[in-house]
Amino acid sequence: GAYTKRAKLCSSGDGNSASQAEGYISTAESILERMANAGSSLVPPDAKSYGLVLSAYARGGNADAASDLLTRMEGRYDNGDYPPGPRPNVICYNAVLNAHARAARRHDAMELLSKMTDRGIQADVVSYTSVLDGWARWLESASPKNADDSANVMKVMADAEDI
Repeated sequence: GAYTKRAKLCSSGDGNSASQAEGYISTAESILERMANAGSSLVPPDAKSYGLVLSAYARGGNADAASDLLTRMEGRYDNGDYPPGPRPNVICYNAVLNAHARAARRHDAMELLSKMTDRGIQADVVSYTSVLDGWARWLESASPKNADDSANVMKVMADAEDI
């Protein structure tokens, strides 16, 4: 609806500056929180609304904010808040995986991938590519002795079902 469109506009920014983009993202999250906390007076946000803001955080390199928002989304879904929160979908998780990858937070990405599948969300090629990207970014700045860790991750992913 109108709030989702407004959140999308705020989350995209115009690329003029990092601080301006962060301001747009904060505005988008404020709209999302207002939707979630308005009870029956507004349409509650859906997974697409959350996904827009999560993706904006990922593009902005703010993995902590993306993780925090996903955690709040999961909590609203798990706790049966009113209005109930939407179930996080693969797109939401992929946005946060991407944020971790951009920050070279490979272990956070691996933990989130595991959590995602534990919650019944099937990882897709984007999920695995994001995790691999996180490992690649880490390897670029790490010593060669860590290549074995990366090879082990690739083996786990290759053994995963339905990639």
